[in-house]
Amino acid sequence: EYLAAVLSREVAAREASGAATRIRSAGFPTRKSLEDFNFDHQPALNRDMIAHLGTGAFLAKASNVVL
Repeated sequence: EYLAAVLSREVAAREASGAATRIRSAGFPTRKSLEDFNFDHQPALNRDMIAHLGTGAFLAKASNVVL
C-alpha cells in the first residue's frame, strides 16, 4: 500500500515534469492569460462572455461555443 502510494506520486511528478519540459522545448512565447488580455485592442469582444468562456463551464456541459 505504501509502495503503491509512493509510485503513484512518482508517476504524477514525472508526468507533470515531462509536460512542463515539452512546453518549454516547444518554444512557445511567454504565457498569457485572460486577465492579461487587453480588450481595448478588440472592443467588439464582450468581456463578460469571454470571462464566462474562460471558466470552461461549456466543457462540463459538452456544449458548443459559437462566437
